Amino acid sequence: MIEMKAVARMSVLVSCTLAFCLFGNGCRDAATEATGKLGVETGTAGRSQDRPVLHSLHPDSTEVGQPFNVQPNGDSAIAAQCANASTGTTIVFGTRALPTVYGGTNLLTAVVPPSLYSTPGKMSVFLRDERGDSNRLEFVVRPVSP
Repeated sequence: MIEMKAVARMSVLVSCTLAFCLFGNGCRDAATEATGKLGVETGTAGRSQDRPVLHSLHPDSTEVGQPFNVQPNGDSAIAAQCANASTGTTIVFGTRALPTVYGGTNLLTAVVPPSLYSTPGKMSVFLRDERGDSNRLEFVVRPVSP
């Protein structure tokens, strides 16, 4: 059974992670700190022996050069709904591992550099950690509409 303190920290962690994804990285340190405490206190958070599973990306597409989930500093952010994520799970965009914020076993977020959506095409996105790689989903970069 998870203690109420751990549940409260998880709620703060997810809120901070979503705030990071949507509004900026002001909660990044708080999310990292809460994640560490949550994993230690519950002893099982994100420690499944199963590989991570990627369910969906938010967003899953953009136009060439069009930022998405724009942060206050202008960065684009992506959220990954998943299962079996751990604090060591990273979002891999194409061949590039992105610095990833852990929001719990079901949510990860990361900043996506403009170079990764500067040309049209499909980019494979997956999760990676010490247990292996997840399934892959596509992030589509569409040509600019006339």
